[in-house]
Amino acid sequence: MAEQYREDVPDLDRRRDRAARALGLVPAGLPSEATVLARLVELSRGPVAEACRVIGYEGDPFAPLFVPAPDHT
Repeated sequence: MAEQYREDVPDLDRRRDRAARALGLVPAGLPSEATVLARLVELSRGPVAEACRVIGYEGDPFAPLFVPAPDHT
């Protein structure tokens, strides 16, 4: 999926690096995509997700992007 996105945004790495520098970050020190996605999933299931719910125009919260994985124990 990342490769498909990069086809649509071929200068994604340049944009990422420019944004990092604007935030005072060193682009080479940024975490990998896998690390970032794992952290996003982790945060989406905790108290941060509840505090950052997006509410629609009619007052109902949008469905979460990530749902808890089924418990296979």
